[in-house]
Amino acid sequence: DVETLEKFVTGTYKFPETELDLTVMTRNEYYKKKEEERKELKGKLRESAVAAAIATAGDATADEELKYENGCVLAFDKCAEDTTRESLKEIFGKAEEIQWVNFAKGESMGKVRFTSPGGAERALEALLKESESTTVKIDGVEATCTVLSGDAEEEYYREVKREVAQAKAHTRQSRSNQYRHTGRGRGRGNKRRGGGSY
Repeated sequence: DVETLEKFVTGTYKFPETELDLTVMTRNEYYKKKEEERKELKGKLRESAVAAAIATAGDATADEELKYENGCVLAFDKCAEDTTRESLKEIFGKAEEIQWVNFAKGESMGKVRFTSPGGAERALEALLKESESTTVKIDGVEATCTVLSGDAEEEYYREVKREVAQAKAHTRQSRSNQYRHTGRGRGRGNKRRGGGSY
């Protein structure tokens, strides 16, 4: 009968002699299972491609010549728990224009990059003169500030360049995936929407 047939086509049968299991399913269940496996494999391949692109971008910057202005980066080792990038800009940007702040709320240290060469030293001197102290207070917390130079300065800019290259590689991969999924600019039959020619 139908009930017996349904039980048969959805069962799993064991063969002790061969240590094999035989799973019997309907055609629709089989196609559904294969589609899920295909999607899983496609996702893994996409993740591998992104990881490879990011790794390649990072390696590509390792031997490239770095070009940067000296004396622009100021590092600090302490700050308040509620310190933000905006408050850091207010503190360090009084005397010198800030180009970028490497910091996220909740972290205890970070770096401030100024626009002009030597800007880090001038900003630090202005802060110490204003506070009439030998230390800088960041939102009430005394911090030691250091102007990066030599190897430390070079490593900072190398890391920045590496992060930019990796971000660009990730963006290119994401756009490529989006284009494949949406078929942007194409209609049925792989024709350009709206007609006409390029």
